[in-house]
Amino acid sequence: MQESLAELDWIAPVPEDFLHVSAHASWAQAAPFPIVYRRVNCFHDAVIVEAHAEGVSSPPPFLPHLSIGYFRRSERPHQLRESLMPFRHVELGTGVVEEILLSDVPIGKTTILQPWTVVERIRLGQGAV
Repeated sequence: MQESLAELDWIAPVPEDFLHVSAHASWAQAAPFPIVYRRVNCFHDAVIVEAHAEGVSSPPPFLPHLSIGYFRRSERPHQLRESLMPFRHVELGTGVVEEILLSDVPIGKTTILQPWTVVERIRLGQGAV
């Protein structure tokens, strides 16, 4: 998916080792569960893939997602829209969530890709480690 955005030089791809799904804390109470990546979308500052938790009973109060690129500057939306449209209704893959890291994340335009401090590691079905 990131390769399809390569021609848009104003979008900085998220490094592979920094890819993560922002999750709701209630997910930490679950047993391991499948997650489906579908619907490419965007926020005001990022291109995302929606992350749908299959089998988790309480839906989170926000959209769980995988950020794949952050905007370096403002641009007209037509080029981005054309790049994302072919992926808007495509299922991009699945995985199994077996571990959740509760982290202290520095929030801000200059700190978005800075290292995080892991506060707690939870292996689903086993509790905190």
